[in-house]
Amino acid sequence: PPSPQPLPHWILTNCPGPPTGAPNMRAVFLVCLALALEVRAAQEVVDCEADPENMLCCPLEAGQTCLLEGFIRSNTPCSAACKKRYQSLGYDCYKGYKDNFMWDIMQKNCDPLRVVEFKAPSTSYKPQYGGAAIVAANSSSTISGLRALLMAMLLASASVVAGRA
Repeated sequence: PPSPQPLPHWILTNCPGPPTGAPNMRAVFLVCLALALEVRAAQEVVDCEADPENMLCCPLEAGQTCLLEGFIRSNTPCSAACKKRYQSLGYDCYKGYKDNFMWDIMQKNCDPLRVVEFKAPSTSYKPQYGGAAIVAANSSSTISGLRALLMAMLLASASVVAGRA
């Protein structure tokens, strides 16, 4: 995997200039800085020669978060790294891709005994007044999705505030 960009470079290319006086621009800059730190944390670098069984040594298909790279033939071997990566994909991936031919190949080659179970998150509370249930967010993809949603909402609200100034 490519090494992550230095954090200052990421900020300079993706965030507005440093805050200058206006409180709303400071908010936009702080939100962007928080997002930059989140992106940096997600860009973990692994030495696959030293640790070939690390799940990050099994790349995903370009633009995908649920499909392992190269699983297009039934005889595609599944390395130890890919077995670990497959196990970590979670229920959301299973639900969205269980009927995909690549998922089928991944499952047959990385979990031939079907030991891995992808279980739906459990509902922890349902109010009596007919409101929506609160679902436990127990998968890493759900937590990542919630972080991304939060950042998008913060950026959108900051840009609205910046537009009013």
